[in-house]
Amino acid sequence: RLGRILRFYDTLRTRWRLVHEARPGDSATGSTFWLYQPPGSQRATFDPVKLQELAATADSPEAINFLGKLALILQTKGKLLKSEQLLTAVMSIDPENRTASKSLAINEAQLGKYPEELAETRRYLGMDPGDAEIIALEGNALMHLDRFDEAEARLKDALALNDHLSSAYLDLTLIYGYRNEKEKVIDILSRYLRILPPRSRQAELVAGQLEELKNKL
Repeated sequence: RLGRILRFYDTLRTRWRLVHEARPGDSATGSTFWLYQPPGSQRATFDPVKLQELAATADSPEAINFLGKLALILQTKGKLLKSEQLLTAVMSIDPENRTASKSLAINEAQLGKYPEELAETRRYLGMDPGDAEIIALEGNALMHLDRFDEAEARLKDALALNDHLSSAYLDLTLIYGYRNEKEKVIDILSRYLRILPPRSRQAELVAGQLEELKNKL
C-alpha cells in the first residue's frame, strides 16, 4: 500500500502542475496544502477510422514528419491520447523512427501506461542503447510494475551516464523508501542535493528531508 501511495505522490511531482501552495506562517503551526492541476485533457481522441485512413496515405517522409511534429505539439499541449495515436501511427509506418519512439515512450509514461512505457523504452533502446533519459524511463516503468531490483539497476545505469537526471534520483528514493532502506535513501538524496542549485526551492525541500531522515537514524 505504501508503495502505491509513494508512486502517486511521485506522479504528482513529475506529471501534474503545482498551481498554489499554502503554508502556515512563522508564528503558526498546521498543515501545508498543495493544489495541483492534472495534465491536460486526455479524453479527446481522433476518430480511429479517419486516423487509419490518414496513416494509410502517409507514405512519404514529408507526411511522416508532419504527423510526428503534430504529435509533439499535442503532447506539449497535454493532449496525450491524441499524441499517442499519431505517434503509434508513425511507428506503424516507420518502425525505425527513433524520434517518434522516444516521444511515444515519454507519452506512455505521462499517461501512466507502464507496460506500454516499458515496451516502447526497450524498442527505442534497441536503436539507441546509450540514451540515459530513456534508460531512466525504463527504470521508472519497471518501478511502477513492482520490479524493483530491475528498476534499481536501470536507474543506476542511467545515472552512470548522466548524473543530472532528477527523475532517476527521485525514483531510486521511492524504491529505497519502499524497502525501508533509510541509509540508501540518505545517500541518494545527498547525491541529488549536490546537483541542485543551492538556493532553489527543490534544494531546500531535499535538504529538509535529509535532516529529518538523519535525525531518525
